[in-house]
Amino acid sequence: MKTNIFFRFLTILLTLFGILSACKKENDNEKINIYATKKGTEKSSVYNVSPIAGNSNSGDEDGTGPAAKFANITDLAVCAEGILYAYDNAKVKKVSDKGEVRTISKNMPDANPFFNEEGGITVVNGHIYVAGWQSIYKVSTKGKISKFLDLVGDDRPFVNLGDLTSDEQGNIFSVESSGLIRKIVTPKKTWSDYFNSGHLWASITYSKGNIYLLDIQGRVYKVSPAGEPILIYTSESQTGSDIAVAKDGTLYVLDADKIKKINPQGIASHELKDKTGKAFWGTQITLGKNDKVMYITNGLKIGKVQLY
Repeated sequence: MKTNIFFRFLTILLTLFGILSACKKENDNEKINIYATKKGTEKSSVYNVSPIAGNSNSGDEDGTGPAAKFANITDLAVCAEGILYAYDNAKVKKVSDKGEVRTISKNMPDANPFFNEEGGITVVNGHIYVAGWQSIYKVSTKGKISKFLDLVGDDRPFVNLGDLTSDEQGNIFSVESSGLIRKIVTPKKTWSDYFNSGHLWASITYSKGNIYLLDIQGRVYKVSPAGEPILIYTSESQTGSDIAVAKDGTLYVLDADKIKKINPQGIASHELKDKTGKAFWGTQITLGKNDKVMYITNGLKIGKVQLY
């Protein structure tokens, strides 16, 4: 009987310890998640999406404005000169601000038809880098394709690359469908595991030494150079498709037909509307040269948003 009382007492103590630990963890998360815990700071307004190129019909045609056709844009990138590039169904296309679309490269050699919808693109020192299925390719502005790096080995026969981003030194960061982020030193063509997030189908971007990762449940993590993640935002809708970061550290999270602008002052929610006033559902975003405009696509059309 005394033994039973002792174990009951021990069980109560362990239960209380678990509750206190959970409370402490929750409080720690509240301290970390500085943006999401600022209640009542969200402001709602509208971002108007001005059409640049493409239309509602799928295809593969160069042209200007609505005369151009895209098949499935999976990523956008802007170079230092402000030129916009689209990765469309394993092809790289150059898009001018006037909406002129020109295909500059053919299909990537190892683009898998089942996975190329997740292919990423980034621009480093005047060259375009795109993610194939297992390799990263380097594409010149004239369309010459060369294999830059294989990210497979005896211990990793399957990679399935997704999003790409780059830093000020021209190094590239890639993320796999499993959530593993790798850092690639561009001049040396060497790579190392940077952070294994464990979050499937994540999007990444870079700013001031940190990687920002958005998972499919709308959670944003700031990953330090030491590979330490901090949760900084959680979407109430628990969804999110892409992320971009400005030079001043302001984050933009794309969530269907809304953009969440996140800064230390709180969260501003901007609905996306096309020129007819209808909701514009986006899948990918990227910022312009001076962070004054945002380019957005739904896979078939590209639009431009004036930021404020």
